[in-house]
Amino acid sequence: MSVGENQYLTITASYSDTSSAIVDSQKWSSLNENIATVVNGKVTALSEGTSTLVVVYEGITGQFPISVGVPEIAYEQHHGNLILVAGGGVQSSNTLKNSTQYLSDLIYGRFKARIFEDDDIFYMNPMSWHDLDGDGFPDNIVDDESPTIDDFGNAITVWAASQNTDGPLYIYLIDHGDNGSIDNYSWSFEIGNSPEITPTNPYDKNQDWIINDFELLDAIDAWAKSIIGEEIKDNCDIDFYLLNVIDFWKGDSYEYIKEKSEECFPWESIEY
Repeated sequence: MSVGENQYLTITASYSDTSSAIVDSQKWSSLNENIATVVNGKVTALSEGTSTLVVVYEGITGQFPISVGVPEIAYEQHHGNLILVAGGGVQSSNTLKNSTQYLSDLIYGRFKARIFEDDDIFYMNPMSWHDLDGDGFPDNIVDDESPTIDDFGNAITVWAASQNTDGPLYIYLIDHGDNGSIDNYSWSFEIGNSPEITPTNPYDKNQDWIINDFELLDAIDAWAKSIIGEEIKDNCDIDFYLLNVIDFWKGDSYEYIKEKSEECFPWESIEY
């Protein structure tokens, strides 16, 4: 297409009985609207470059790549790539392995339903046999059955970097986790810059920034037995501590005051 040109696209649906028909859909979109837009099948070229037009009909997604003018870089696709890690291993001691496999395959299928091809996805999974389409045959979709942390890094810096796309890179890590990290097989790594952990009050057992009736009773019981001091800093007066916990219980919530981190009670009640 040339800049400023309009073209019209039609949708042809092919059915299992080998018949086909031209159909209508209101669900059109362009993955790069700076290059071209599409409304009800009418394509308008805006500037030189490439894009992919996407249409959805009865839950089925189709795509149509277009090129406008003579772009400096011709991308093969615009929807991006996915790195998917199913962690934890498949040993019997891993009680969450079935959930991990289910969620990992579910995510893989969701991306496939959104015009991703198998080549657009790098799948790291200790289980090599998967049958997402239900035909009874293996799909051969796993790219790495015994990944290391170096393999994961290479998936980003080598595999993803070599993909001919201007779309985003999605990374999904499925496994047992911790604050700012995920454990996979025999290795663990931080996810970006781990957020600073904000400590809740020791008697906030649910860690939901609310002191409920049961948590208050625990604090009162500890105060009555003079063991509150074992839960908190040595410089804390147990009466003062209990009164503040009661204040939290009466209020809507409480917050951590970083500037008071070295004090006996670095939290304050919040009322909305």
